[in-house]
Amino acid sequence: MPLPEEICEITVGGNRYRDWKTVEVALEFPGLFRRFALSVTEQVNAGGVPFNFASLQIKPADECKVTLGGELAVSGFVYERQTAMNATTHGVQILGQSRVGDTTLGSIDHKAAGQNGQYEDKSLVTIATDVLKPYGIKVEQKGDTGPMNEPLKDVQVRVNETPHQLIERLARVKGVFIGDDAQGNMILYGGLKGQSSAPASGSVLVEGENIEQMRVIITDRQLANPYIAMGQASADDKTWGKKTAQREYRVEGKGRYRPAILPMERGMSRDRIDVELKRRIDFEKAWREGTQIQAEIVVYGWHKPGGGLWRAAPDEIVSVHSPSALLGQDLAVHKLIFSQDSARGTITTLSLLNLEYYLGSELQI
Repeated sequence: MPLPEEICEITVGGNRYRDWKTVEVALEFPGLFRRFALSVTEQVNAGGVPFNFASLQIKPADECKVTLGGELAVSGFVYERQTAMNATTHGVQILGQSRVGDTTLGSIDHKAAGQNGQYEDKSLVTIATDVLKPYGIKVEQKGDTGPMNEPLKDVQVRVNETPHQLIERLARVKGVFIGDDAQGNMILYGGLKGQSSAPASGSVLVEGENIEQMRVIITDRQLANPYIAMGQASADDKTWGKKTAQREYRVEGKGRYRPAILPMERGMSRDRIDVELKRRIDFEKAWREGTQIQAEIVVYGWHKPGGGLWRAAPDEIVSVHSPSALLGQDLAVHKLIFSQDSARGTITTLSLLNLEYYLGSELQI
């Protein structure tokens, strides 16, 4: 019998299914929404009938919840069932994703969004809440929520644009990350505040002790110096000419001279040109400097040393100590893969990045 903390269970229509041969549950923040793949393979008995496949009544479109060691990991839908068989073996694989995954597939109905697909002086939070309402998906705000609640002058839904595409392009302008949580809500995360002190470490991973495998990349290929954001806003009788056209903002970066020019993806607000240009630089600079260290670490089990499932989140901080990899610092968990099979057992693969990836070094969550 597997240990309670190593049991993966999926609940569909009030029925619970467990005893999977392989388990893979992937989390990422920001990035692709939560997804899972569960499979069972059995030898055919003497009567030619699999032992319990008739009771495995899971199919696409079923609403489901996936728990790992008794803790909720994914709330969403099954989107695919695969069955394979031969004379001696039958197998089934169940694939699914978070509720928020649907926002990458369905187009926005422009007649039902805003005023025929147009939003004037509405914030990112308001727009996201409106386009996600038909899906029954809630919007949760975390981190620095100021920028995401600032009004956007004029936003037009593009033809065949999905809710995810619209929210992602507006979030980029506001310096906001998007993702989901275990309950199937969309998370808008406003980033770090950039203060000097780092948050206290939540977990400690040490080479030779609780690190099973590790791969670390330290690179400066993405670094730039300086960063130059360029864009423009529409003019009016009071604000025109150089005040609105061909505006730019410069910020020094790390390392040697390698300029990066960042054109704005959309027109800016006349009264917030410099703020929006700087925010675009902050977002790009954080991504480039935050990926300077990329660590992939494999640990046994699905739970942190202090208890609770590992999370992919800006405030999931891991203190990594590895002299051979030149690491002795706090890193943030960007991606997770929970897996289980007969070859490797129950493991978690963590992908870690610099804290700067989330726009600074001090969490406000």
